[in-house]
Amino acid sequence: MTVEALFDAIRDSGDVGMSARDATVFLRGHRGVEVDRNSRHASLCAVDSSRFLGALAKVGLIELDTVRRVWTATAAGVDLPRVAAVVTTANGSRPPLLDRLPEIPPEEQGDLVADSRVLARQLRAKAVAERLVKLRSVMTPEQAFGVSAALGVHAVDDWRIWLPSMFPKLFTADFGEHHTEFWDWVWAINAGETCDPFVGIWNRGGAKSASAEAGLVALAARGRRKYALYVSGTQNLADEHVANIGSLLESPQLGQAYPQLGQRAVGKYGASQGWRRNRLRTEAGFTVDALGLDVAARGARIDEQRPDLIVLDDVDSENDTPASVEKKIRTITRKLLPAGSQDCVVIAIQNVIHSNSIFARLGNQPGAPRADFLARRHVSGPIPAVWDLEWAQEGDSYRITGGRPSWSGMGMDACQSMLDRFGLTAFLVECQHEEADLSGGMFDHLNFEALRVTRAEVPVLKAVGCWVDPAVTAHDRSDSCGIVVDGLGIDRRYYRLWSWERVSSPVDTLKVAILAAVEFGAQVVGVETDQGGDTWHTVYQAALKDLMDSGQIADGVRVPRFESAKAGATRLSKADRAARMLADYELGRFRHVEGGCGPLEAGLRRFPAHKPFDCVDAAFWSWRWCADKGGERVGAFRAKAPRGAIGEISAGNIN
Repeated sequence: MTVEALFDAIRDSGDVGMSARDATVFLRGHRGVEVDRNSRHASLCAVDSSRFLGALAKVGLIELDTVRRVWTATAAGVDLPRVAAVVTTANGSRPPLLDRLPEIPPEEQGDLVADSRVLARQLRAKAVAERLVKLRSVMTPEQAFGVSAALGVHAVDDWRIWLPSMFPKLFTADFGEHHTEFWDWVWAINAGETCDPFVGIWNRGGAKSASAEAGLVALAARGRRKYALYVSGTQNLADEHVANIGSLLESPQLGQAYPQLGQRAVGKYGASQGWRRNRLRTEAGFTVDALGLDVAARGARIDEQRPDLIVLDDVDSENDTPASVEKKIRTITRKLLPAGSQDCVVIAIQNVIHSNSIFARLGNQPGAPRADFLARRHVSGPIPAVWDLEWAQEGDSYRITGGRPSWSGMGMDACQSMLDRFGLTAFLVECQHEEADLSGGMFDHLNFEALRVTRAEVPVLKAVGCWVDPAVTAHDRSDSCGIVVDGLGIDRRYYRLWSWERVSSPVDTLKVAILAAVEFGAQVVGVETDQGGDTWHTVYQAALKDLMDSGQIADGVRVPRFESAKAGATRLSKADRAARMLADYELGRFRHVEGGCGPLEAGLRRFPAHKPFDCVDAAFWSWRWCADKGGERVGAFRAKAPRGAIGEISAGNIN
């Protein structure tokens, strides 16, 4: 964009309060910008120093240290009485030191002029940034970048203008308060210095990963960090994030401002030294590695350098079991964080997807164990998609009736669209950080807090069963899958060890169930097979084989046998089955183990007022199986093992 076009854009956007004269003043003060004096804007360049000060006063830049600001103009020859009049008019009072300008000794004027010119450049850069932020509303991304390039704005140390200038297609909406919190934190990082970790607990759609990825690039571009680890729950997820970072590094705007940062590092003979799926290494000397917690290794290094930036993103999974969460924490605290340099900074960002997750712990969520690592963390959130959300059920769908969006980039229409697409349960979990804790159900009067025990308080268990209520359709009203692990204690109480409810495929659901069964020592994985019939045994075998082939279940580990039951055989409705389980709750025969019963408690509270019912159904089958093992046959129940099944078996014997 030419300077003339810039003037036209500024003049046409009169609502931003910046005249062409003001723009000329700023342009004159910026290095590397020449105005064609033969153009139709030539007269605008003939601005004397008094008008320069007037322009500064107009935008509120004449506040403190007025003498030095005025001295910049004085060096060019200024009528001091006229300057005094301008400044007095702007400030409402005459700065007392202004009258002393002529008294400054000549031998001191050199340093004073130099200092004041530096200050003036900073002030002009600040003014340019502020004005261009306002101009974004009347310019296309291409025009905004043209303006930025004409002014050399990549040198402006203001993230509000730097981000949309470097990534105009990514940063198109206004920033929310939590985004401002994050970018202020990023911009305060200095090379060679550490700072408190940033933990962002933001909603799905809230630009979590986009912010983390762009933040990493910004730290690299500004020379604040040299080597980053981008850590996710799996290597594939981490690779995807690094691929996104590669796209940012290759953007034309960033390449124009920081040419070496977007170029691949090459060796002596021109071979690339790292630009692949899990590593990017630039000519500027910056490197980012992708690392999955499933393959993490102690002391990751690049040459002799330890990472000075670690990003934790998408480390929690909806398929986590208590054991897998603890394993991830051990990997993070014993392998990754100790690998960082002395000045290493940490960005951790994700939504809370279950009550026992790493981010539930980092965010000090109620009911979650408090994380003792990243102890001096700065926590941003939890930030929901909608503050003060209100919703109402309309037939089989749900409608948002109240609240305000947490940022303009995800307004109420977008939130309603996500609610329609995800369903209520998933929307509350993914976008609101809630366990879909609705009320109004038949179990709502129970005090679950009084039922909770620690794992250490669980007695010897006579029987442990893991039961699954599967789904085969694809909507929130019917496609959630539920898993509950129950144990029958020697005290004849039922101990609810763990629960899970998610939208998931049949094979993935069975994998989660098998892993949970192995972890808790369950004798069976049972499936309610009204939908799918005997095919579930085949699905179970396929899931078990995948777990063994991937090494998640080692050879020699005892695995549970498969059993099934049909709801139709009980001749009871869902409500009648739940009512029989409620009777034992009211007799005080249930205990809930801390850290594992959040999904089940939420399901019980809403049953049968709000769907889904899958966790409650799974809880019924798990309870009835345990009752049957204890010799209590309440109602018709018969678990069926597939033909040829032989009790507990070893993983090494599965074909």
